Amino acid sequence: MSPSIAFHVPPVSRPASLRALLAVLDAASDGTPLARATVLEQMTPYLDARPRGEVITLARELGIVGISEDGVVAEPRARALLRSSCPNDLAHGLQYFAWSPGEPHRRGPMWTYRTVVDLLWEQAPVRLSGALKRRLVEEVLARVGQEFAGVSGFDPDHVSVGPMTIDGVVCWLEGLSPGVVENGSVARRQTCPPALLVLAIAAVARSAGVVAEVDFRLSTEHRAVLCRSCFIEPTVLDRMLEWTVSTQPKLLRWGTLISTYGRQLVLARTDVQPEDLV
Repeated sequence: MSPSIAFHVPPVSRPASLRALLAVLDAASDGTPLARATVLEQMTPYLDARPRGEVITLARELGIVGISEDGVVAEPRARALLRSSCPNDLAHGLQYFAWSPGEPHRRGPMWTYRTVVDLLWEQAPVRLSGALKRRLVEEVLARVGQEFAGVSGFDPDHVSVGPMTIDGVVCWLEGLSPGVVENGSVARRQTCPPALLVLAIAAVARSAGVVAEVDFRLSTEHRAVLCRSCFIEPTVLDRMLEWTVSTQPKLLRWGTLISTYGRQLVLARTDVQPEDLV
């Protein structure tokens, strides 16, 4: 029997927990694996609550740490996030694009993460009330039944999604800079870190089968994905693209200008990851 697919996004895997994990692993700079219990114990001084293992699981799913019989060890991505000026945004981007329809049984919580982000983006500006969270849960449950019907390991009678799942996503939106959540309300941003936009463009390109060093045009759906993943207003996307091309010239540049279809982009590589953005 295939293992059941999990969909809950645990609030304990919040930005502060990931920062604490990264700090502990950075202190063990010789690369020696640390036992999970040791990692959690050493994270305690960095947090206002007892750390739990879910953040280690999240970091493994995002390629930030490796886990073996010997323990937990930092991957190059961990150091990249430590050095980045926008680690929360990059970790958000990794979560948003982590789930793949090609492997629907893997990373169910990341599907939930992306779905909740999209729903909040669509409804923003909106107040994070209890009623809103309940509506979001209902919509997620409706969508999960449509998306995962027939997928091995999916049991519609045992989908664990509730208001705390929404909190597990919102805590990451609270950590974005510039902010998305303020005074209990969610609003789209007027700007975002160029590094996040490059990460999103690369993910869109990979999904579309775009080849590196070849002109490609952002379709209407591509543009929508970029706006949702970066949580920005559609009206600022073109300005953000200009800024990103100017600040990330080694990874992204403008392609050929074709009047019928508009400006096109060229990625130097389509496997862009946080390690390439610091």
